[in-house]
Amino acid sequence: MLKMNKTDFSDKELTISAGITVASSILSIIGGILIIWSYSRITETQNRVRDLLVALTIADICIAFGNGVGGVQFYYLDLKQSLSSNAVCVGQSFITTTFSISSFLWILSIAVYLFRCVWIQEDPLLTRKTMIVIHVIIWGIPGVITLTAYICDKLGNGTYSINGVWCWLKVPVDTKWGLFWMLVTGKGWEVITYVVIAILYMMMKVKTYRQGRRFNRNVLQWNQISNELRREDEIYCISCLIIYCLRMWGIIRLGLGLVRTDIPFNSYCYDHGIKQALLYLHSYGDSAQAFWNFILFCLCDKTVRTHVESAFCRRKLNRLGENIKQNNERTSFL
Repeated sequence: MLKMNKTDFSDKELTISAGITVASSILSIIGGILIIWSYSRITETQNRVRDLLVALTIADICIAFGNGVGGVQFYYLDLKQSLSSNAVCVGQSFITTTFSISSFLWILSIAVYLFRCVWIQEDPLLTRKTMIVIHVIIWGIPGVITLTAYICDKLGNGTYSINGVWCWLKVPVDTKWGLFWMLVTGKGWEVITYVVIAILYMMMKVKTYRQGRRFNRNVLQWNQISNELRREDEIYCISCLIIYCLRMWGIIRLGLGLVRTDIPFNSYCYDHGIKQALLYLHSYGDSAQAFWNFILFCLCDKTVRTHVESAFCRRKLNRLGENIKQNNERTSFL
């Protein structure tokens, strides 16, 4: 029998969760950096949608960094200390909460932009001034919300029953204001994002199908509808599904926490295996978005792959040419 504690998870289970969190965070930070690198080096990908993706990637990198810090901190503290809300815990909670809300707002902004291009068939003229305003709003609103939560002394650590080993809120979900703060500082924005992007992307698929039928084709590609889009921008539809698969585990755990409040958290009840699996999936998914975006928008993007392959071939040819030149110099010397 595993030794249980008031967190409803054993020390071993939480240690595994911390390891998953740290590994997922490292992969996302690396993947996010490569997305930004590909954007800066490959001019063919530099459209407005990719601008928004880079902003989203920055938010996801910060989320991964914050969650990674939470996982590392767990390793250096025993369970009793890790449940306390120290300065590192509160600072990490401030980072992850702020950038989590920003991440959802950037996802919404990308979906709305694509919707205007595909459904309304209007190319939004996002000038530099407009982009500055968008950045101020999307970075500013989460900052104000999180600062308010900090002033109200809500940031910290709970019992790992809703989040992973990283810090978020120290307000239990079953208290009077617990659910309110959880919705305001993340979960509410998450649910809104899920609903809105599902509706918008389904409408865009319907639009492309109807346009294809109109021109006697099966489905039109987005770049055939809007000059502002690339063919590879349709990958954003797949990224929508990836977001669901990665982030829905936190919502499920929150729902279970609301409906199962009658079950003591220190009891090893029959559904503990499900709770354990959800903890591991949550620990991986909340930090993994930048890594999967790297797979979709770098590895699955033909333009990016072609550029990387060409650069690799050029490097090999340059090395081969240098070797031939050195051999010729040696031969002529002899």
